[in-house]
Amino acid sequence: MERLDTLHYISFYEADESPNETLLKFLKFAKLDFNRLQLLYKKELALLSTWWKNTKIVESLPYGRDRVVEAFIWAAGSIFEPQYSLSRMILCKHVQLESVVDDTYDTYGTMDELKCFTAALERITTDGIDEVPEYLKFFHSCISRIFDETENDVTERSAYKASHSREMLKELTRAYLVERGWQNDDGEAPSFDEYMKIGRVTSTFDFVTSAVIQGIENMGIKEILWVRNNPPMVEATKFFSRLMNDIAARKDETKREDFPKGLDCYMKQYGVSRPEAIEAIFKILENKWKDMNEDLLKPTTMPKILLKYTFNFARMSMVFYIGTDLFTYESSSKEIITSLFINQLPI
Repeated sequence: MERLDTLHYISFYEADESPNETLLKFLKFAKLDFNRLQLLYKKELALLSTWWKNTKIVESLPYGRDRVVEAFIWAAGSIFEPQYSLSRMILCKHVQLESVVDDTYDTYGTMDELKCFTAALERITTDGIDEVPEYLKFFHSCISRIFDETENDVTERSAYKASHSREMLKELTRAYLVERGWQNDDGEAPSFDEYMKIGRVTSTFDFVTSAVIQGIENMGIKEILWVRNNPPMVEATKFFSRLMNDIAARKDETKREDFPKGLDCYMKQYGVSRPEAIEAIFKILENKWKDMNEDLLKPTTMPKILLKYTFNFARMSMVFYIGTDLFTYESSSKEIITSLFINQLPI
């Protein structure tokens, strides 16, 4: 992620035995820039922590991951510039909300409960909400309130963007329901190709990107359609988000409640061992990097910030899921939190 890169570049250049004196002067400005942006991040994170506490989701849905700090790291890593503060904060809310939705479908709700909950989310009104248990009634009301709050934070002309975001959550929960059905199929994994049709959705890219578009006033229908048309750059980012998560999840052999994952499906379709499947998937991702780089070099009418965000979203998958799952196991992310939000650079 770009802010961590900045830290590395600063430390590398300071250790240079024969630095350029002019660049050393600019290094001081780079440190000032980092420290000032860190203050903004602290302010945003304080607001988000208060918001998250006020939702009462943690105390009412204890099975859900309480990861607002990690969600903010993902948001700041994807779109770090100070002028996109609103977009970054809405993105953080969407990432945290999605993690609890994921936990609800993956490990807690029964299939019958989740079918009713998915159907309730599809409706404009609260018709049918009585069919779900109390904890899902509460969660349903929280989701509606969060979307309403976000809509109030943006301009009135952006109502269609809020509606699009709601639709992306509905699409995501339908995909989660399909995945939950695979868990109940007596351990029978789908093919890798079938898995990735759903995996493109459960990568969450469409849903969380709707948050970014909501927060930037001059983005709208054109940008929404670009994402939905799934150009190579978007396709590549979805592969990274889905498959890096899957590989990290499969490192813990004791956690089988979210079977099957991409590795299981690749092994089934191609009849290979786990190490061979991991090697093949990393080869797929290597080719996807090439697709992203090629798209970045092509002339386009899309805003540069949307291209950068898409590219950085894939990079954040590497930050969080290479080696271990930093999002799920919060103690693993302490070093990043300290570097980004606590330690100021000496001038």
